[in-house]
Amino acid sequence: MAKRYIGIDLDGETARVALLTVEGAQVALELHKRHYTSPEDARSVLDELTGGARPLGDHLVTALPAGAGFVRSLSFPFKERSKLMAVLAAELEAQVPVSLAQHTCAMQSPREENGTYRVTAAAVRSALIEELLEQFPDPAQQPRRIDLLPHALVGGLGEPDGLLVYCGRQETVVALVIDGRVEEFRQLPTDDDLSEEEICRFVLNQLALLERSAGRDNLPLWICGSAVTEGLQRSLEVAGAVLSALVLPVDQDVPAEFLPALLVALSEKKGNRQIGFNFRTGSYAPRGQLEMLKKKLIAAAILGVLCLLAFAASGYFNYHRKAEQAALLKQHLEEVFRQTMPSAKVIVDVPLQLRSRYQELQQQALLLGVGGQGTALNVLQTLSSLIDEGIKSDLQEMTYSGDQVRLDGYTDSFDSVNRITQGLQKSTLFSKVEISEAKMAADGGRVDFQLQIDLMQAGEGL
Repeated sequence: MAKRYIGIDLDGETARVALLTVEGAQVALELHKRHYTSPEDARSVLDELTGGARPLGDHLVTALPAGAGFVRSLSFPFKERSKLMAVLAAELEAQVPVSLAQHTCAMQSPREENGTYRVTAAAVRSALIEELLEQFPDPAQQPRRIDLLPHALVGGLGEPDGLLVYCGRQETVVALVIDGRVEEFRQLPTDDDLSEEEICRFVLNQLALLERSAGRDNLPLWICGSAVTEGLQRSLEVAGAVLSALVLPVDQDVPAEFLPALLVALSEKKGNRQIGFNFRTGSYAPRGQLEMLKKKLIAAAILGVLCLLAFAASGYFNYHRKAEQAALLKQHLEEVFRQTMPSAKVIVDVPLQLRSRYQELQQQALLLGVGGQGTALNVLQTLSSLIDEGIKSDLQEMTYSGDQVRLDGYTDSFDSVNRITQGLQKSTLFSKVEISEAKMAADGGRVDFQLQIDLMQAGEGL
């Protein structure tokens, strides 16, 4: 079955959806966008754009704006997730200027550095998560993961190092990406009063600062977002910025406004969740899918147990009945065996003993010329009658196997061998006579030969 990875970008006015359908090695991309005015309107729009998300077949993912949360780098002497989650909120609260009582915390996977473990952690207001979830149709169609910009985007990039610029309706973010993770980012809230020139100046300044802090030059520069315009791109290029094209596993051009949704979907497809966040945790964990299937699963389990019990009971009664039949049959066979072979003292395997005795009697009958035309005695008589008395020959050995005879002998010439063969072929007792070997003796006085004779089987000549 095909899998769908759905990246959703919501900016408060417009919903942009990148729908990746993966079936084997084939990847198909659909891009949709629609305006909305309220959470109720957004629910209807998302239901239409996603085509009715399947609970178990779709991977929906979205992201909150960078300005919605606090991001800090923490250091711990351990890496166990259970321990980290137990102390994460307290450690993070010590480094931010507000109480985190009304916030939800998440973290990326820890990285070892000089004997300690570095963890990138984030906290966002719980109310923002609730507002975001209200814009989705129902629990079964809510996103499996809620990430945070710009971290949500880097998992879909084709390169591990570079500079990423996100220009959206609510904010502009410039991020430094090193080893596939956001190492540092700068964020500028935007509104209608902020000019394109001011955004360009902010981006250029932050690019220079981030390159300087990383000690790297000529890093690839990617730009994406709904607020990216041709004028902004020209201004950046005029100022000396070299924009790089994203390497995407799709065979179509993707406009800049859809790139955030697509990058989020690609990150989910690649399984790069360890370099992002997931705020679907705690009370916001995606339980809707299991709750929806819970009753059906319980009913299916009960039905399965009942079917298993019925199958076991039926199997037991069938086995018991057949065991009784087998015991009666065995008793009857033993009675027949004693009547047929009264001299046998030990009964081990009645069918096997009867079959063995039958084969012995059959072999004796064949040798004595009883029970059919293809007996050893009949063969000898036929050979004597069909070999011309005028042919000087001597049969030295005859090997009889019940369905085949091999003759070894010698005569005075090759012509005599052919005459013997032709004579034997006239018999209705033999189905096939072949010369398997004929050669002149070393002294040249005789021809040694060997004939292969197949006996006619019952019904073969009819």
